[in-house]
Amino acid sequence: MILRKAVNDQQGIVLVGVLAMMVLLMGVLMDFTYRTSVQLEVARNRLDSAEVRQAAESGVDIAKALLSRSIDMHEPGLEQFFYGGHHMRLDDVDLTVRFEPESAKINLNRLAGPRRRNTRREIGMLFRLADVLNEEYEEEILTYDMILSILEWISPQDAAEAIIGTFPGEPAGGGYYLQKTPPYVLKQAPLNTLSELLLVKDITEEVLYGRPASGDEPGVPGIADFLTLYGDGRSLLEALNREGLTADDLRTIEPMTMERYITIDVTATRDNAGRRIRTIVRKDGERVHELCREERESRYRTVRAWLPSAEE
Repeated sequence: MILRKAVNDQQGIVLVGVLAMMVLLMGVLMDFTYRTSVQLEVARNRLDSAEVRQAAESGVDIAKALLSRSIDMHEPGLEQFFYGGHHMRLDDVDLTVRFEPESAKINLNRLAGPRRRNTRREIGMLFRLADVLNEEYEEEILTYDMILSILEWISPQDAAEAIIGTFPGEPAGGGYYLQKTPPYVLKQAPLNTLSELLLVKDITEEVLYGRPASGDEPGVPGIADFLTLYGDGRSLLEALNREGLTADDLRTIEPMTMERYITIDVTATRDNAGRRIRTIVRKDGERVHELCREERESRYRTVRAWLPSAEE
């Protein structure tokens, strides 16, 4: 009787041990399966991102090739790339290639400096732009204070007070930037890139790049759509003098016959992966020189930016 009980106890212990081992192995297997699925998803996302980025690069190359062989910006094959842009598909990637004439934008680096003529008129373009945007979208997309803070940032030290003091609004002042963490000083020199405006007081990513539409909420344009560091803004200057001007009117300004500076805007999307490349090029006959580039993920976060000094 005692022997049979001892055998039963041993069998019970073995059974518990086997069950414990099975539970442990199941846990290890489930953990391995979970980790493997996560790694596969990460690899798939990286592959999608790489393929989408390559498609965006191909879009830039296509655009540069079209510009290199074009003489007139109003050629039938080229006009479709202005305004809404041209939509195409590379494999299973949706691609939109759009041109923006830089003559239809305000060159910020021309707005300040002792050697500039008609400075007041050109700065007035910024205030007119602010009025158009704020009235149309019924919110302060670009305020007068922001404009003066931008002018303060790019104006030489000896010229800033004379330029800014004749316009309405209140600039940030040098002390504002010294209180930031980490602190920095006013640049008081021309911009190298529009993204540098994010250092200026009240200029956020939403202000600079806009807010995309979400559900029933309409999107709002960013001021980067209307600003540049190249060109002379001749086409925009003429448009800003018109009555009843809207933001869409500013986006659809006719390109000049011989545009020298052009922004190539390429957006590539597939499923959850997205890539946007914006690059400014200078057209010299059949040669197209890339001056600056910004790449952004689908969430519009800057991931790479290379920019040399902007031309005067």
